[in-house]
Amino acid sequence: MLIHNINLDAKSVSRLATRGLSLKTLKDQLEHELELSLELWRAQGLNVVRHQGYYYFDTAFIPIEEAEFCIVDIETNGSKIEKHQIIEIAAVKVRDKKIIDRFEFLVYTKEINPHITEITGIRAEDTKDAPSLTEVLQKFKLFLGNAVFVAHDVKFDYIFISKSM
Repeated sequence: MLIHNINLDAKSVSRLATRGLSLKTLKDQLEHELELSLELWRAQGLNVVRHQGYYYFDTAFIPIEEAEFCIVDIETNGSKIEKHQIIEIAAVKVRDKKIIDRFEFLVYTKEINPHITEITGIRAEDTKDAPSLTEVLQKFKLFLGNAVFVAHDVKFDYIFISKSM
């Protein structure tokens, strides 16, 4: 997983969320010193903490009833981040099995392939008065806050949003 120049393999990311990661395993994958890496993560909203000699995402210690989840869905005008963009972001925030907030924005784009319109129902004309991708992503980052990111196709949605930022 690439998090702004900090590479972790999928197994390590999973262990940060569950059983914890040893200092040696963590350091072996970092491009920077440990403290700098932890600070860069914090700046991106990923808080990694040390507990009984292992490192974990801090969300591993939040009771599920108190945790905030942000359930996200995006639509794009194609599947390749290098040449396509997000055309809609929708999300709900959930805490203790209740929706506590909603987020939904179309994103301005000049063109949408007819095949994508058929799948999403979104036409380029629908986005003519929509805000720019930069503006929507700034609002989304504020909306997301420290909530746990959840999505049906989480790898696609998370990577597309992260690289777009």
